[in-house]
Amino acid sequence: MNNVVFTPRWWILLVSLVIPWIVWYLLVYKKRLIEILIYIALLSGIFLLFDEVGNTLTLWIYPIKTVSLFPRLLPMCCSLSPLTYALIYQYFPKWKGFIFADIIASAVLSFIILPLATGWDYLIILNWKYIYSTFVFIISALISKLFIEIVNTIENRSTAQASDS
Repeated sequence: MNNVVFTPRWWILLVSLVIPWIVWYLLVYKKRLIEILIYIALLSGIFLLFDEVGNTLTLWIYPIKTVSLFPRLLPMCCSLSPLTYALIYQYFPKWKGFIFADIIASAVLSFIILPLATGWDYLIILNWKYIYSTFVFIISALISKLFIEIVNTIENRSTAQASDS
């Protein structure tokens, strides 16, 4: 594995980590900022955990690291993927639309973005198939949305009870 800090490939990784955050910030509904940031944090945590397990089991490896301390593709786990789903979460509040958009985004990430990362040698897949990633993405986004909705329901009930008192 190479730590190639400040090479063109490293800069591409860094830019792909930062640019999605800028785009997301321009598009996010600021009135729901805390809720959406929690959704992003939850998804990022799931993706990082899953990535750690996959890396530990040598399902894939990363020849180039964004940050030398972390053996993962940070732009994918902490930027592009969770921010894509955050926009879906924001723009598709109803489950039917959310599920449809979730499936489309998962397919794009799994069958376009990941193969590009593989082709450009940012990711080496050893014992994994892109279709598996599709299911991981879909399920992670659904679980995260469900969790946020449960928390919102609890919060709304608590607020309603407090105002009745």
